[in-house]
Amino acid sequence: MDYLRRVEINSNEQLRATLFYIHKNPVHHGLCKNNSDWRWSSYQTYLSSLDTSLKREEALEWFGDVNEFISFHQQHIHLKRAVVLE
Repeated sequence: MDYLRRVEINSNEQLRATLFYIHKNPVHHGLCKNNSDWRWSSYQTYLSSLDTSLKREEALEWFGDVNEFISFHQQHIHLKRAVVLE
C-alpha cells in the first residue's frame, strides 16, 4: 500500500505544496472543475468565516494571506511529482 505512505513535512514550501496537492487532486482527476466545487474539500473552509477545527489563520499565514492562498491555488501543478509549476 505504497499510496498510503506518510511523508514528513520539513518546510513551509512543502506544506503549501502538500495542501495545494490535496485541494487540486479532485480537479486533476476530473471529479470537479474547480477547487471550490469538491464537496469534501477543506478549500472552501479556508475561505469561509464559519467555525471549524482547522487552524485556518495559521494555514493562511503559510501563504501570506487569503488572497495569496487563492492565487497560489490557481497555479498549475504536475501531481505525479507534486512540483508546483510557475
